[in-house]
Order: sequence, then structure tokens, then C-alpha cells
Amino acid sequence: MEITAGLSLLLLLFGALRAKRRWQGMKDMKQFSKFSFVREISKSARNAGIIVTALEMAFMLGLLLLCIKMSSLHPEYTLTMIIVLALLCTESFIFILRLAKGGSAFRIGFNDEVLAYFNREIHLFYYTGLRRVELVDKSINFQYRDELNLLFPVDLIKKEDRKAFRDALIETLTPRNVYIDDAFRTLE
Repeated sequence: MEITAGLSLLLLLFGALRAKRRWQGMKDMKQFSKFSFVREISKSARNAGIIVTALEMAFMLGLLLLCIKMSSLHPEYTLTMIIVLALLCTESFIFILRLAKGGSAFRIGFNDEVLAYFNREIHLFYYTGLRRVELVDKSINFQYRDELNLLFPVDLIKKEDRKAFRDALIETLTPRNVYIDDAFRTLE
């Protein structure tokens, strides 16, 4: 019984950490008000987030059903796991509804110091140490000192906003002497 309670507690801790990152990221993104460029993320990016969250939820529901089935044998072993999985599934369902609704948290924005976006969690791209911006396949590669590369998926930006995004980012990065490759300069 201690083993299942320990596993339930571990699962609850990981789930609570994930939930905290989601909801805190939404709150933080809403509070960013000093962006020089702000746009809502694309519907296709939100839909991808919904699919991934739904897959996580489906896995948890499968595990929940297995625990419910096993509870007929030994309910004392599975009760804590059933409660934890039910809580995590409920949180995921509420997040899916929030993600489908969209709103001011699900956006891309940048200013003179950082580029940020929120989809399933918040992502920050600081300009300190940034050396190069280039278009690689369907992502924008932010190359930093010491061989650090961070990828920003282009499909986060609505097609009608890509040119404005490109021009505003180039204007923001020009004073910092960041190399911007020709493929990114022609992004549309």
C-alpha cells in the first residue's frame, strides 16, 4: 500500500508542477504589457497544443480506467491513484477548454530584451548573447554564443502576421549587431 501511495504522490507532484507551469505561464503572458510587437498565436498552433494535451489526458484516462478495474480486487491499493488521476484529468480538460477559447495569454510578443510566446507553456528567447537569426526548415533558429540554438516554430505566427513579425524583429535586432540571414529576411 505504501508503494502505491508513494507512486500516487510522485505522480501528483509531477502533475502539479506541470499544471503550475501552464497556469503561471498564462498569467505571466497576460501581464507582459511592454511588447513592441504582439499577435495572437495561430489557430493551428493552438490546435496542436490541444491534440498533445488531449493525448496526455487520454493516457491518464486509460490509466484511470485500469486503476478503477483493479480496484475491484484491492481498493485500498488503487484509491489514491484514482483520486490523483481524476484530478489531473480534470485539470487537463479545463486547460483544453481554455486553450480552445484562446485569448490574451496565447500570444507572441517581443520588445528590446525578449521574445516570448505561450502555447502550452511560456517560452522566452532573450537577446543577450544572440549572434545569429536564421530560417531553418519551418523554424527560426536563434543561435547564441557557446553553440546554443533555440528554435521558434514559424507556424506559431499566423500567415498574415509573418511579414509584420519579420520586419519588427529585424528592426529590434539591428542595433544589437545580430546577423540575420537572407532566408529569414524573405519570410512570408
